[in-house]
Amino acid sequence: MTQLIEKHAERLLIASFDTMADAFMLAGLANLYSLLTSVGKIESLKRYWATYIKKVEILLVQVPELDVSLVSELLALKQRLDDIMKSAFQSNNILAHALRDSFESFVNTRRNKPAQLTAKFIDQCMRSGNKSATDEDIDSLLDRVVVLFRFINDKDLFEAYYKRDLTKRLLYNKSVSIDTERPMVQKLRIEYGLGYTKRLEGMLRDMDVSSDLDGKFTNLQQAQETRGIDFHATILTQAFWPTYEPLPLVIPREVELAQEQFIQFYNKKHNGRKLFWQPNLGTCLLKVTFDEG
Repeated sequence: MTQLIEKHAERLLIASFDTMADAFMLAGLANLYSLLTSVGKIESLKRYWATYIKKVEILLVQVPELDVSLVSELLALKQRLDDIMKSAFQSNNILAHALRDSFESFVNTRRNKPAQLTAKFIDQCMRSGNKSATDEDIDSLLDRVVVLFRFINDKDLFEAYYKRDLTKRLLYNKSVSIDTERPMVQKLRIEYGLGYTKRLEGMLRDMDVSSDLDGKFTNLQQAQETRGIDFHATILTQAFWPTYEPLPLVIPREVELAQEQFIQFYNKKHNGRKLFWQPNLGTCLLKVTFDEG
């Protein structure tokens, strides 16, 4: 029996492996694994396993039209391959190593795209418009995205995309919440170290400090009855945030007065610091009352 299995191992793999993997036939794959390991054919199984993963890759990564759903498809594929590893292949180290190598290879086939699309996927998850997902749903999904992050070679490029999107979420009030943003940054820190997330953590601290300052400034204006317009300033540490060219802008006098009041308030608390305004990163809400008719 052993000699028969050993003799026909290649034919068995050719005839059945891809079919069973495509159909997610865990019992059949488990039987195949048991047969081949019993005759020392684990390397043959490893070869077909790696080839299968790369074949699936061609159907996903190399088709630009699928970019809009690529990260979701990759997460689903990774989950499916992990289930095969655990349920059919008994988490065999040789096959697990082949899975890691093959997955990393095809994830990075299109160079910059994995970093860009993964950052964009996280951005969509973290935006306030995503009302259907609970905090637990988001956290679970981000745990899976972090697994995908491990396979991305250009992590500096990912950080650049992630920081750009985080900036827009924080400054334009588009984030689900700071409390949701902070765990994601912590996950990245665990994966790649403090040096990698230092700027991201600095951005979140800036938002906390700015929120505290904004509350005190508003209270001061109300106490002194100097509040003209509803004015809020966010203090950004230049080293943490993306660099933006100043935008020439004619600011209404009411806004200038509010800026001057804030500068006076800020200098009393932080003497020696100089503020540079970035109106191009701000927002303005106009309320208009029209006459009837």
